[in-house]
Amino acid sequence: MKFCKEFFEAHCCRAHSEGGSVDLFGEKCLKCSILSVSVEGECSISTRKKGKKFGVFDLKVTMVYEVELECVVKKKTKKKEEENVDGLDGEEEEKETEEEKLCAVKGEIALKEFSSLNEPDEYEWTTKTTGGDDEAKKIVKNWFTRPVLEKMFGKTLEKFVEEMNAFCG
Repeated sequence: MKFCKEFFEAHCCRAHSEGGSVDLFGEKCLKCSILSVSVEGECSISTRKKGKKFGVFDLKVTMVYEVELECVVKKKTKKKEEENVDGLDGEEEEKETEEEKLCAVKGEIALKEFSSLNEPDEYEWTTKTTGGDDEAKKIVKNWFTRPVLEKMFGKTLEKFVEEMNAFCG
C-alpha cells in the first residue's frame, strides 16, 4: 500500500494547467489542480507458476480537486421607482444582469473498483462538487464525464499497473 499511496501522490497532485488560460473541456479554464489524493483498499504480491511475480490490487483512489474558471454569474436587482406626487410608492422593477467573473470550484473525483482484475472500461468513476458558485458548479459538473476522466488519468493508471508489476518483479 505504501507504493500505491506514494505513486498516486506523486503522479496525480499537479496542476493540469499552469500559467495562462487554456481551453480545457471546451470552456475557458484557468487552472485545474489535484490538491490531495487518498488511497484505500488492498494490495499484495502474487506468484504464478515458474516463480513469476505480479501485483494484485483492489483500490479506491479519491482526489480532491480545485478548478478556476471564468463564468457568467446572473444577478437580480430590484429597483424601486420614485414616490409619485400623491405620496404613493412607485412600482418595483426587477432587473437581471450578467457578470463575468473568476470562479473557483472544489470537489472530489473518486475511482472506485480500480482492480488488477478490471479492464479500464469497467472502472467506476464518481464526482461531486463541494464548494463554489452555483453557476460554476454546474459547468464543472458537466466537465467531469467518464471520457474526460479517462483522458485525464488514463495514462497515469496504465503507468501504475506497469510500475506495480515492475515493483513486484
